[in-house]
Amino acid sequence: MTPSLRHVIWNKEDDLNWDIIEISKVNNKMIKRLIENLKKDISERFFISFESLIKISREKDIKKMLVDSFRVMDDHDWHRDLFKCILKYIKNKELKHPLAYQLYNPDFIKRVRAILQAEHDRSLEYKRIILPLLEDPDDSVRWAALNYFINLGQVDEREIQNKLKIRKQKEVNKTILKKITQNLK
Repeated sequence: MTPSLRHVIWNKEDDLNWDIIEISKVNNKMIKRLIENLKKDISERFFISFESLIKISREKDIKKMLVDSFRVMDDHDWHRDLFKCILKYIKNKELKHPLAYQLYNPDFIKRVRAILQAEHDRSLEYKRIILPLLEDPDDSVRWAALNYFINLGQVDEREIQNKLKIRKQKEVNKTILKKITQNLK
């Protein structure tokens, strides 16, 4: 008799479907994997890991693991700002910068809306956590992030110029590529 799909998934932790897990089933090994996903480049797994850590932070003691990861990060690493955001949320049970949660939401539409809201508010407090979204897997998020920096007069900053140079080499959307090229110094 072959085991059910559910049985196979739960026995093969590496193949675990992160979308559907009871909070009571989350263990330290899974939390460490979520944290490791946040140290990587932007991807769908990255966004799901961010949302998962926010959701389980009330139920599980993940603060120590986050602090340990946070301590070894370079001060200029954009991941550090994200970890700081999660740690503040765990401590205060609310986000100091509420758009941060939406900027890293697994739903690309919510990410775009959050960028547009930050741009509309002319808010530069989100600049460091919007910058990585220039690498977002979704074209519309990259477009919104690029326009955020252009429309708020930040595109000439060295860090943003460096990110645009890197993005130019990878960009497949011709409209975004053209706009990046127009804004490179």
